[in-house]
Amino acid sequence: MVHLILKRLSRDCTVRSYLIRYTALFLGMTLLVFLPFWLTHRSLIKKVDGMSQYIVYLRYMGQYLRRVLSNLAHGSFALPSYDFSIGMGDDIGQIVRFHPFDFLSVFVPSAYTEALYEVILVLRFYAAGLAFSVFAFGMVKGAAWMNVLSGSMVYVFSGFMLIRVVNHPIYAAPFMVLPILLLGAERMMKKEGCLLFVLSVFLGFWSNYYFMYIMSAALLVYVLIRFPEVFQSRRGREFAGLFFRMVGAYLLGLCMSMMTLYPMIRRYLSSARLPQEADALELIVYEDKRRYIAWFLNLISPFQSSGNGTNLNYAVCVLPCLAALFGLVWKAHRSLKKLTIACLLVLLIPGAGYVLAFFNRENSRWVFLLAMCCAMTVVVAADCFADLSRRQVMWICALSGGFLFLVLLQTILIGANVYNLTAAAELLLCLALLLGPAVKGRGVPAARGCILAVTCISTLIHSYMTYAPGFGALTRQYVKAGKTLSSYENYVRSKGASLIKDDSFYRIEGFNVKHGRENSSIFSDYNSTSEYNSILNADMMDAMLSQNNLGLGAVTTMRGLDARPVALNLAHVRYFTAYTAYGNGCVPYGFSREPVYGNRKVSVYANEAPLSFGYSCTAFITREHYDALDPLEKEMVLLEAVVAEPVQKNGADPADMLRKAGFAEIDGPTGRIEREEVALPSRGKNLTYEDGVVHAAKKGRMTFSWNERAGFDAYLLLEGLDTPDEISNLTLRTRGFRTTINVRSEEQLYNLGKEDYLVHLGYGDSDKETKARLTFPKEGSYAFAGAKILYMPMEAFDERIDALNQYPLEDEKIEDGRISGTVHFDSARILVLSVPQAEGWTWTVDGKTLKPEGSPGEGMYLLTGNIMYQGIALPEGSHTISLTYETPGSMEGRLITALAILAFCVLAFIRMRSRTRRNHA
Repeated sequence: MVHLILKRLSRDCTVRSYLIRYTALFLGMTLLVFLPFWLTHRSLIKKVDGMSQYIVYLRYMGQYLRRVLSNLAHGSFALPSYDFSIGMGDDIGQIVRFHPFDFLSVFVPSAYTEALYEVILVLRFYAAGLAFSVFAFGMVKGAAWMNVLSGSMVYVFSGFMLIRVVNHPIYAAPFMVLPILLLGAERMMKKEGCLLFVLSVFLGFWSNYYFMYIMSAALLVYVLIRFPEVFQSRRGREFAGLFFRMVGAYLLGLCMSMMTLYPMIRRYLSSARLPQEADALELIVYEDKRRYIAWFLNLISPFQSSGNGTNLNYAVCVLPCLAALFGLVWKAHRSLKKLTIACLLVLLIPGAGYVLAFFNRENSRWVFLLAMCCAMTVVVAADCFADLSRRQVMWICALSGGFLFLVLLQTILIGANVYNLTAAAELLLCLALLLGPAVKGRGVPAARGCILAVTCISTLIHSYMTYAPGFGALTRQYVKAGKTLSSYENYVRSKGASLIKDDSFYRIEGFNVKHGRENSSIFSDYNSTSEYNSILNADMMDAMLSQNNLGLGAVTTMRGLDARPVALNLAHVRYFTAYTAYGNGCVPYGFSREPVYGNRKVSVYANEAPLSFGYSCTAFITREHYDALDPLEKEMVLLEAVVAEPVQKNGADPADMLRKAGFAEIDGPTGRIEREEVALPSRGKNLTYEDGVVHAAKKGRMTFSWNERAGFDAYLLLEGLDTPDEISNLTLRTRGFRTTINVRSEEQLYNLGKEDYLVHLGYGDSDKETKARLTFPKEGSYAFAGAKILYMPMEAFDERIDALNQYPLEDEKIEDGRISGTVHFDSARILVLSVPQAEGWTWTVDGKTLKPEGSPGEGMYLLTGNIMYQGIALPEGSHTISLTYETPGSMEGRLITALAILAFCVLAFIRMRSRTRRNHA
């Protein structure tokens, strides 16, 4: 396919020679671009996203694929679909994303995943430049190979690629797919076949459906702009025909991806990450007016962002090339001009970014579209510098003069910005070369060579100033080379899990999970309570938010259960890990006071009377009464009754059925939460506190006292807390340990809408006064209305755990995706399993498969128990229970994909037959 398209190469360059030149230049540039990583002994794996998500998923995918192949070799065709090590248990499709390059993981042992990760990242860069080259040669007749090389370097090493893609490798998907998608659209408009277009749509949805949404919007604009140029006559009839052909081909490519896409869509629609409302004014005008100028300053400046991830940072030649392009008569390259203007308009209108972010908070992940336009501008405008018209010179002087003036004005009014000053110096040197004797009078080859040299040198300057110490220093945010896997192996939870000798099913909670290690359970294969993923279980988030549990740090981040005794038992946590140096001050109530396993680094404490994996109750509370309680009251009531909700969000309320079946109904806990005001000091170390505002210098500290009470679990409530930045990680030190409080402002993309933060302080063995120190990490003014200590009585805790354990699930067999056991009830009871509610589970009771609405006539009714868990109401007697999991939508997705692939093969066969007939005619 690539060979058929690259046949349009200019006469002085064959496919092979271009590939050799491109590969040689790419490898040389890559070595120099990423040189700061090697000089500072850093890997290409970022400490947060790369470490916590992508390398873990890549390693897991290799293991998963090898397991599937092993099963197939032994005659088992069942695909594993559920794993309890993913958070508290989740669909494997959450982390096995099937990005095409990730399939290489099947060939690489887990121990070499770090090297594989870096190789795949470089391959993505390489493929992006190759895809651009294919498009450039396909669109520009007689395009010079040197100009295409220049454009590909602009495209591949743009700021978005250097900053965002190295952080999030999956963000490279649109850079690879977009050129092929647009070329496929061109071929359809010119009636040269639809196969390339279908394949590109399939690849786009398969790689990343979010970016394919953006590319689909861009595709529509592209076709509308290109159509009048491609069709000079009979436009009405041609448009109708093109519309139906392209829609059909698009739907075919979409259907081919349904095997993975359909389950993803179903999960997304059931998640908490749905479209968010935005203020109308914010969609029209940026709140930060500097963004209207910043994009222009940062267009060719290294490292700088123009707000909300708008990393442009193109090679310096882009600005004079844009000027040369627009200095041509309007008809010349009219489509490219219109597309560039469209991208710039999107850049200036917040509402456009909001729409392209799928109606969520405005972001600039779409700027790969502008990178495509700028790179194509370099391809078509490079030759112009051999013989510039007067109009082009005026455009170059105007744009370059405007840029230099803004940099000078910025320096006078605000101060020197080394990145913008560097760009200004680069621009002056670039203009001196392009407008001076180096090019003038020497013809087109000199212009092409000069543009390529300037592009490469500018790119290397930008990459150095982005990564190197003393400038952007982004290498500091990346893991030390060779330490990625070992840092997981040496992590406190992983170390603790490796010490435990227990063959039964259990979960592990760790104290104060370090950000970036939330997915350690996936790496080390143990069952945990933390997870870091773009889409978390919506019911789990609902439960955590309703109880104001600090363990939920963001829409994407579950750090655990904040060591809360009730939450730990409901989740069937039987072991708690902590640094040995912390002592047992952080150990939750109900766990052993001395470690049952441990060493000098980590200690493991056992839950001495854990709640069963499957426990039962005869009382319930409605969601309405539950919501009327305070957060800690909500936790307390879960030891006395089950919060009963329908399995499906729009399902019938089970309350009436439960009342008729004789279940007791309560409206709150029998215990009472006690409260005590905290006297906050007006001054601390490097901070002052007055009128509900903390004015802090960097690492300002506030020290206050609170009272431990014997027999009570204590919690600190921080009220009306907000941060001057988007994210601030406050730290609380008390009782010999430290807790991190992740505070996010309303503007932060993944915020939870919280103003009050409830921090678990632990159980009091005696009455005494204790000091606490709250540290504010960044300089600024923090809103902070006040603080209270809340006390949960624990005197009846053990008795209530025993009551819930009286009629448990027995003889249980718990495997990934399969659960079975028996119950023996002396009366009708509600059974709750410590398995997060999810659509893919199927219940079978006494050999009968239950639907979500259950079998009320037989006293069986499926429900969501305690906000986030699997539950079922059962009549008295003995019952055999089994649950099996299948990815929701997987069967339908596979069927649609199979039919679509068959249709594609038929189209390909017809196309091949017709081509053969034409060749023989």
